[in-house]
Amino acid sequence: MTDTTTPTAALQDQLVPDPRIASLAEVFGSEFARDFRDPVRFVTETLRSPAPLSFYRRDFKLLSRYLFLESVYRRRPDFNQELLDNYARMTGEKLAAVQLLLTKRIEQTAALFRNNGITPDAVYLQAQRLTIPIIAAHAYSFISLLIKLDEYYQLTGSASLYGILDGSQRSKAELEGRRAIRSFTALVRNEHIKLRKESLRMRAARGDLVEDDVIHAEKIVQEGQAEYDASENDHGSHVSLDEASAVLDSLVATGVAAANAADRKRSVKFKTDSHAPTDAADAGMTGSAPVAPVIA
Repeated sequence: MTDTTTPTAALQDQLVPDPRIASLAEVFGSEFARDFRDPVRFVTETLRSPAPLSFYRRDFKLLSRYLFLESVYRRRPDFNQELLDNYARMTGEKLAAVQLLLTKRIEQTAALFRNNGITPDAVYLQAQRLTIPIIAAHAYSFISLLIKLDEYYQLTGSASLYGILDGSQRSKAELEGRRAIRSFTALVRNEHIKLRKESLRMRAARGDLVEDDVIHAEKIVQEGQAEYDASENDHGSHVSLDEASAVLDSLVATGVAAANAADRKRSVKFKTDSHAPTDAADAGMTGSAPVAPVIA
């Protein structure tokens, strides 16, 4: 096939700024976008509620740098590969755990609507369609958590407006989701300390001779940490680094157990009371105020 591209058109292609570079710069900064030399995957997603958008602007950019640094370390055969394998396995397991928690809570809350014949229809009016740069394998898995959290917030918001949840219950439910995601960020950050120690060991063994890409990747992580610490905006969901693993495990275990117990309770109620097509009492819709067992 003959290439009909004219020299002028080819020159224009080179001169027109790639909008994806702008997306990379918007998330990580112009200097990062200018100097980044690894492949980037771009995805388009929509986030609607404030909390997931805040996690995207703050936690996602830091986590992406941590996760990218792992791939840089893997290029060094003298870096402890078993340590990196453990890091990758832990990251995947904890992402899956948070995903399970949010999925269970979404299913639990959605069931309350179905059992009462209500369609959740509350919406957030400031939705944002985002072009998201993915620079590490698990980075999109984190975006999937934010999409789940966004769905959960829309359900809890609707539940509050319909009287299924009172203000305190909604606040506690949403805080659980935020703390789970914040715990994951803190956990990854804490695990990074081990990788940093191994990097220092590798440097010492090499006589402090380190490739430029390692230096650059560690530099952007340090810059990301400083920016993250300076932008704290949700003190209620803060989790300390040394407690992150225990907090996350507890949130997931407690939340999933509570959701499963609610499922069993609804199942028993439907089997024993065929004249009660909805779980109105448990949903808090028969009295003047919602009851506590709705969301544990």
